[in-house]
Amino acid sequence: MCVLNGSQAHWTANLETYAQEGISGVKKFLELMNMELMDTVNLVRQRLTVLQSITLGALIVIDVHARDVI
Repeated sequence: MCVLNGSQAHWTANLETYAQEGISGVKKFLELMNMELMDTVNLVRQRLTVLQSITLGALIVIDVHARDVI
């Protein structure tokens, strides 16, 4: 839960920053979200403990939802 909470706080702060630039800023943020999401997916492909795997799986679900909101 702490990881998800931190992720959402980070997402909200970034969205506020990029949204100040208008549509072009939001498009930049979408590109950043896609890169970060792919980095997280690459982490899942490594050898992980069960807890790490569950945590990253939940983080990916939240990040995909956040990306779709953008």
